[in-house]
Amino acid sequence: MQEKTRGFTPSLKFRPFLSRPRLSWRDRASWRFVNSHNFGWKRKPQPKFSAGFTLMEAVVVLGIITMLSSVTLISFSGVSDALALRRERYQVALALREAQNMALAVRLLSGGVTAPAYGVRLQQNSSTYFLFADSNNNRIFDGADTKIGSDRIMEKGIKVNAFNPSSGTVYLSFASPEADVRIANGSGGNLGEWIEITLSNRSGNMTSRLRVRTSGQVTLR
Repeated sequence: MQEKTRGFTPSLKFRPFLSRPRLSWRDRASWRFVNSHNFGWKRKPQPKFSAGFTLMEAVVVLGIITMLSSVTLISFSGVSDALALRRERYQVALALREAQNMALAVRLLSGGVTAPAYGVRLQQNSSTYFLFADSNNNRIFDGADTKIGSDRIMEKGIKVNAFNPSSGTVYLSFASPEADVRIANGSGGNLGEWIEITLSNRSGNMTSRLRVRTSGQVTLR
């Protein structure tokens, strides 16, 4: 018969992957005694921290938040202006297509009359433009002509910055029934085979351009 092991056998506690033999009452009593006494060992006291921030920490955090907010606001403003410029460039191109379609369809005006040409009037340093019916076919808008709809206003202070070739006012008209393109200055003079229109934001640091040719082609640049 195998002799029972007597005394304290701590090595049994450190064999988690092996099957443990059944402990005698002496072994269990020894374990209880060891676990219930610390034998002079003391826990290391935990350091105590005071909650909250110092004044210097709060000032630094507020400064960082303010700086990040300013950078985000500037970036968002730039992106917003770029998107607005792109939208208004498309709107001007659509207005030109609208006038061209009126010439092709020979749109009827009030009273059942038609006009020999339809066009768009643009002015430098202005945020507004409009469509018109060139009733006397002189390539410009005057008292004998009819404005179609109301003025179209560009958003966020976007305006016509410049024309190339240079001119203070530009009339882009389409003669019926073939919608032939005519590019004229404020006095009705011919400006050539093409015109480039530059739009800018309110501060003038961002621009967008479109070019119109007498062939009817509109290019967004």
